[in-house]
Formats: sequence, structure tokens, C-alpha cells
Amino acid sequence: MFLTFVVALLVGCVVVYAAYKDTKLAVALAAGFAAITLFYVIMNREQPATQQQTVAPSITTPVSEVPASARSAP
Repeated sequence: MFLTFVVALLVGCVVVYAAYKDTKLAVALAAGFAAITLFYVIMNREQPATQQQTVAPSITTPVSEVPASARSAP
């Protein structure tokens, strides 16, 4: 976890420095950052309770309730 934080911080510093040196690059980086952030927010959004999928209950017929037409005559 700490290594991920350090790498992200270093990458952030490099991006800020590159954006400071080149204005066109700064606009492209800002647009890319906005797109990635939007994608992240959409993918991690929780579904509302009304849209959650539920598993349909299965219906099983007990052996004791076999129809009379299916029973064999004695």
C-alpha cells in the first residue's frame, strides 16, 4: 500500500511538472484525468435497491405430490 502511494505521488509530480512546462500538454492531461475519474466513479457506483438483481426462487415438487395420472395402478 505504501509503495503504491509513493509511486502515485511520483507520477503526480511528474505530470504536474510536465503540465507546467507545456500548456498544450496540460490541457490534454486535464482531459485525460477527467475521463479516467469519471470512468472510475461510474464503475464503482452502487446500484440502487430498486435495480438490484435478485435470483428467482426455484419451485420443486415434492415426491408425495405426484399427480394421480402419473401414479401406477395397483
